[in-house]
Amino acid sequence: MIQLTAKLSDGLVELVQSGAVQIDGVEANPWFDVEQIRAYRRQLPGWTFYFHHGDLVSRLKWVPGTADLLREYIECTQTPWLSFHCSLLPPGYVSIGTKLGWYLLPPNAARAVRSFVAGVEKLRDLNLPILLENMPAFPTRKYAFETSAGNISEILAETGAHLLLDLAHARVVASVFGWDVHEYLGGLPLEKVRQIHVSGPRARKGALYDAHEELGEEDYRLLAWALQRSEPEVVTLEYFKGKQKLREQLVRIREIVAAA
Repeated sequence: MIQLTAKLSDGLVELVQSGAVQIDGVEANPWFDVEQIRAYRRQLPGWTFYFHHGDLVSRLKWVPGTADLLREYIECTQTPWLSFHCSLLPPGYVSIGTKLGWYLLPPNAARAVRSFVAGVEKLRDLNLPILLENMPAFPTRKYAFETSAGNISEILAETGAHLLLDLAHARVVASVFGWDVHEYLGGLPLEKVRQIHVSGPRARKGALYDAHEELGEEDYRLLAWALQRSEPEVVTLEYFKGKQKLREQLVRIREIVAAA
């Protein structure tokens, strides 16, 4: 049975405690510190907490103390797996590009892939399954090698990792490059999907971006399409805003998951 989860937030906890929604677990990120997550676990005793770290590999390489902090998060969440972005860019590339509109010279694609694979391999001693999440595209089509279905497939094959399929990210890539999203997704190894992220992208300057807004009808249809072609264990809603809209989306997603 597919588990339904959502990103950890105060609004989600209130909905769960009031009985307004029925879900199977939550996903925590490092924007909460370890003590905050421990407090949330006390509010949701017995719940499964999945830990998603984002740009973990680059932080392990460049930010001192990341490895020790990662182990603290794993201990406090008791996560059944570790998930993070399949991000091939050095630190700073995303923030500079998205916030300032400056695009640094692209790294060598083949070298970036090898470096990322080596970083993933260093996590083997954690003895946790690893899930890698497909990335969105920059609106300028810069650094396209990061979203290449071929590179993603190669990395998953070499590391033995599972795929965390982010459908909003896939919609962004298809929008930026003018592709059909179903064709793009069809190029990914959907048989390796273990988790799906869903959220609502939005249009900006002629292309979609990863807005984490409310799901639209196209997002619900794409989720149903993906569930027909993969066998995830978990579907996670990434939405952090109004409680009523959060509840409505979770109810709708549960209906789609139940029908899959």
